[in-house]
Amino acid sequence: MTDGMPVELRFVDEDPAHVQALLTEIGATSAEPVSQSGFTGLEFIVLAFIVKGMSSLVAGVVRDWKCGVIVDAREQPVVTRKSADLPRGDVLIISPEGVRAELHEPKQSELDAMIKNLIPKMAGG
Repeated sequence: MTDGMPVELRFVDEDPAHVQALLTEIGATSAEPVSQSGFTGLEFIVLAFIVKGMSSLVAGVVRDWKCGVIVDAREQPVVTRKSADLPRGDVLIISPEGVRAELHEPKQSELDAMIKNLIPKMAGG
């Protein structure tokens, strides 16, 4: 059995190898990339288990992806995906209860605090 919280990343037009490297860097396990055809082209989905470091993952993708990022914890696994509806550098975090918080170009400490507050199981470490 794999330890950690399951997290699903969904993205289009980004390098899956880069996402894989970021997951390895934060110590994620069982990172399994899958590709499928979507409405906007080839969509990549990566399912990983994160023991700690969710804020590091979000900080990495928000810095590198060309649009905003949504972290949606209303379902399991938690889904982290790109959103063209958000400006580059913005992060929208949705708690399991549906509480929303948006940050613009957040610092690591801001992400840590917001994730700890809204998604305590994902704070880790």
